[in-house]
Amino acid sequence: NLARNGLVSVFLRKLEYYEGIIFLTINRVSYFDKAILNRTYLILRYNDLIKEARKQVWGNFLSRAITSFGEAHVIDEELKQLASNKFNGRQVKNIMSAAHAFATKERSKIGFPHAKKAVKANETFFREFYGKCYGCTSSASLCLITIRSCRSQLGLVRLSHE
Repeated sequence: NLARNGLVSVFLRKLEYYEGIIFLTINRVSYFDKAILNRTYLILRYNDLIKEARKQVWGNFLSRAITSFGEAHVIDEELKQLASNKFNGRQVKNIMSAAHAFATKERSKIGFPHAKKAVKANETFFREFYGKCYGCTSSASLCLITIRSCRSQLGLVRLSHE
């Protein structure tokens, strides 16, 4: 595809001569372009959150979830049930936004039924979108560092062959 190749070429050129640090995140590492990987100096892998970390993320968002009818109310057992879903922090944030909308429409505090309804909608979408592979992709974060401006400051050596 000529248009795509043109976009990739411009992006790679900008990336090559960028003076600074760029953080890119991707959760489908196998689809990452090799030309970009050749310009990568440090790759960090972030594994999926463990259940306790997910519980803490849910708890953090719930503690800040307030409607005009009051603060969110979820008991510990419900929090554990929410944490059993393998969502990342961004997905939890989006789910809580939807739960807030559901509660506001019902003129009530945010509760477990609102969060559960939003979780179910997200799960349905992701199962249809990813098919049977839903939940089997892990996340990775790539840190791209341009050497010209950062080598002396960070003590880095060039790792790619160019």
